[in-house]
Amino acid sequence: MRGRQAEAIADLRELGRRLESWSLLSPAAFPWRSTLAEALFADDPGEARSLADEELALARAGGPARALGIALRVRGLVTPDTEGRDLLSESVAILRESPAALELTRSLTDLGATIRRAGMRQEAIPVLREALDLAHRCGAVALERRAREELVTAGSRPRRAATHGRDSLTAAELRIARMAAEGLSNRQIGQALFVTLRTVETHLTHVYRKLEIASRADLAAALRNDAS
Repeated sequence: MRGRQAEAIADLRELGRRLESWSLLSPAAFPWRSTLAEALFADDPGEARSLADEELALARAGGPARALGIALRVRGLVTPDTEGRDLLSESVAILRESPAALELTRSLTDLGATIRRAGMRQEAIPVLREALDLAHRCGAVALERRAREELVTAGSRPRRAATHGRDSLTAAELRIARMAAEGLSNRQIGQALFVTLRTVETHLTHVYRKLEIASRADLAAALRNDAS
């Protein structure tokens, strides 16, 4: 929409009108209300919040995690203070359980930026580091650049995005790897972090690949050697 904001807004309104005339209300196919809400927020926050509310209600009523994650992210962006951060945090949690890596990257970046603007720079840094790593892995160049800029603003000096070794691990992957290295089972890790067993298994699979190890038994040495 950059440089052609008015045209984009008009196109989104027309898209919404047509979808509604066909009784296609679910945001699963195309989350036009969220996209329009983001475009309108600077000039018309009232309509932006109304659109975001409508999409969130539809997404909560049923549909894929991706649609709910997007709706929560945008509702969080147009909501001030703690409530907005809570909505963004919920978006991240929902999208972690979905295959929508790019949407998770957006939510992490927006959450980190929101935390940073609230003056909580140290709390924002791990969120933004995870966003930077995930953006790099998704090939999302613009998001990677934004996450890096937010990290610098937060007082961090992000290194070049890595693809192997401990520095390539996301914050969630490193946390789970350390717990596994300490001897916790996958089920114990999931219960401690309030995530599913499948999520723990997926993260550990990524950890093994990035650290170039074959099993859990190699974790402690790999994490120790890579940090030295």
